[in-house]
Amino acid sequence: GWSTLGVGDNNLIKFHVHVHNPADPRGYAIQLGASLDDIVVENMQRQYEDYVQPRQRRQGSVTLRNDLPGVAVITVASGGGLQRVFSEQFNAAFVITGGQTMNPSTGDFITAIEALPNEEIILLPNNKNVLLAARQAAERAYDGKRVHVVPSFFIPQGISAMLEYHNLCADGAQACELHEVAEAMTAVLSHVTTCEITHATRAVDLGHISVEAGQVIGLINDELVAAGEDIPSVAVHTLEKAGAGRHERITLYYGSDIHEKQARQLAEHLRERFPRQEYEIVEGGQALYPYIISVE
Repeated sequence: GWSTLGVGDNNLIKFHVHVHNPADPRGYAIQLGASLDDIVVENMQRQYEDYVQPRQRRQGSVTLRNDLPGVAVITVASGGGLQRVFSEQFNAAFVITGGQTMNPSTGDFITAIEALPNEEIILLPNNKNVLLAARQAAERAYDGKRVHVVPSFFIPQGISAMLEYHNLCADGAQACELHEVAEAMTAVLSHVTTCEITHATRAVDLGHISVEAGQVIGLINDELVAAGEDIPSVAVHTLEKAGAGRHERITLYYGSDIHEKQARQLAEHLRERFPRQEYEIVEGGQALYPYIISVE
């Protein structure tokens, strides 16, 4: 078998092993004279199908683009609005449904890579927890394909990278070469600051800031910087910490529980504190985060 794990002592041993025929390890143990107890046999193929089918239904609205010449991009996003931004505005070949608390697997990337006819592919994970899966998928040997990972940790980074890709590879431009495009996409990641507004799931005291469960919190590049009772004040505090006044553009991606009117009201509130910046409001549709805010 494979994926074998054994733990125990002189009196009791527990083994975990993957096999095609469950009778094989049991028969072997009996031949050794072992006394068997608490035998569990599970059908991993059925477990896999139970996992994949709901995921495929969630991704039913995401279309794989097999008509894009040259370098293709596979990216990750949750929320219909963000998925449309990547696919419709910037020509991502495929958007894997995933993100915070719903991380796609290496297999999800491999499936998308193998489905594309393109020989040169860029993976854009948009989450630090997804980066390893993307890299593992890229390291696999593909027949005639070259795969590169652009290490984006956040959605706004991914969108900036896609804008660079779109500018370089529009209409299958001849200058669109894999490593040059990947380097250009990677270079812009540091030009954008990501602010996220969400709610605390538990109380925490970090010394410089204390948070109660249920409070609105603000994060800058995944670091907790602000907490309060309402979204507008926390958003202002977070953007102040992000140095928004020194930048040119603020983009609000509003989540599935926020209406466009509320997002526009927040933008007006922010404009009072940061009047010189350009503002854009985009329906993100993401769960858990009422607002993802890009500062550039």
